[in-house]
Amino acid sequence: MAALALTACTTAAGLTFHGMVKPCSSHARRKVAGSSLQSALAQPGLIGSMAQVGMEVQSSTPRADAEEWRRLIKQIGFTPAS
Repeated sequence: MAALALTACTTAAGLTFHGMVKPCSSHARRKVAGSSLQSALAQPGLIGSMAQVGMEVQSSTPRADAEEWRRLIKQIGFTPAS
């Protein structure tokens, strides 16, 4: 079983994002892992603890992220020639 990888990146605006990445061998395992992570991130204790240190708990999927970026790109009219 592959290990859970923790990642972090900082944007040019100084915002830091932390993430967890776990490779899964099948669609069913990805769904179980995603569901488990969603449940964990919804715990009031975790949300409260993170808020105390100035962090906001959010989750997403690669598909959701791509859809959001697609919407934003279309909204602002960005093109490769921009």
